[in-house]
Amino acid sequence: MAERVRQGQDIARCKMHLDTFAESGLRTLLVAVREIDETEYAQWAASFEEANTIVGPGREERLESVYESIERDFRLLGATAIEDKLQEGHLLCEP
Repeated sequence: MAERVRQGQDIARCKMHLDTFAESGLRTLLVAVREIDETEYAQWAASFEEANTIVGPGREERLESVYESIERDFRLLGATAIEDKLQEGHLLCEP
């Protein structure tokens, strides 16, 4: 996600916090947003629908390309983390 954030934002500081959270065993999340207009969304949605209906080889690659076309130039909002513990009564999965 960090590589998709708009240039000139303080991503290094957020990465520092994310690293600290992760080293503490927390699950991390970088939060960012980008506004798009209706025309851009309509074009993206048409590309997504086309890629999503592909049957056979190339579908996943085409979908990834469509996702990347819209997931760019985000405005960084911040970072957060949560503790990820099993709930009582749930067993660990053993291989």
